[in-house]
Amino acid sequence: MAPCVEIFRAAATDLYLSEGTKSIQPVLDILNKTEGHIASYTGTEVQDPNYWWAVIVWETVEHHHALINNTEVYPILRESLNKGVAKFDFMLHAVLAPGDPYPALEAPLTELAMWKLHEGADKTKFTDIFVPLLAKGIEKLPIQPGGWGTSVEDANKVAVILGWESMEFFKSIGAAYPWIPEGIAELKKLSEANVRHAVFQKHAKY
Repeated sequence: MAPCVEIFRAAATDLYLSEGTKSIQPVLDILNKTEGHIASYTGTEVQDPNYWWAVIVWETVEHHHALINNTEVYPILRESLNKGVAKFDFMLHAVLAPGDPYPALEAPLTELAMWKLHEGADKTKFTDIFVPLLAKGIEKLPIQPGGWGTSVEDANKVAVILGWESMEFFKSIGAAYPWIPEGIAELKKLSEANVRHAVFQKHAKY
């Protein structure tokens, strides 16, 4: 069974900006002792270093829910997390296909793309364009596929994780592979995308 990834983007506190993940170390310690937790990754956003991302890999989303419902442990985790988070931009969970996010998360650069379907858009049309485009990209380009999946919280949101060699290579693909911007233009008729990048650090386990 493919794991579930928890993904969030957060505005960093001054403490996080100065100390990085050291500022939230108790969070990582708790996660590494939690049943169903596989691995955690954090990284500063390339586009705006005042934001940071976390991708937490769970066996199932129910394991994360169990942690949230733990009235002894979860308040301690949130108190520690708040030392690094000035404000959450968003948080979602998704089961990614093909189910192995680690190569992309451990690549030199990780792309995190969040697609949101326009109101009333046909999701079947979206996937009919998106799935072949992603498959062709994985086949033709030197990228690490992390996978894609629908948000557990909102069926009209799709998360995509990919690994790249560098930001320079990512920026060059449109001119080198015109079928990519053409496909993205078709997707944008049905949805909008927020595409960001981060360099991730892995924090224990698996």
